Amino acid sequence: MNLNEKVLTRADRMILGGALLTLALLHVLGTASPWSWLTLAVAVGVLVLGVWRLWQLFKEAAARRRGPASRA
Repeated sequence: MNLNEKVLTRADRMILGGALLTLALLHVLGTASPWSWLTLAVAVGVLVLGVWRLWQLFKEAAARRRGPASRA
């Protein structure tokens, strides 16, 4: 892999950063907060989106390693 190649795009960084910020907010609010169910739902949604995007990045990296014939 070329070291100058961008691995995470701006959108990827926003998704993963949003997941971390949401988890931090959930931790600060704690379970006694009336907003905890809402922040938990948002955190789970953002984390699922982040994990899905990372899975896509790994698949793309594996396809690049295998070569152009495997991308069809």
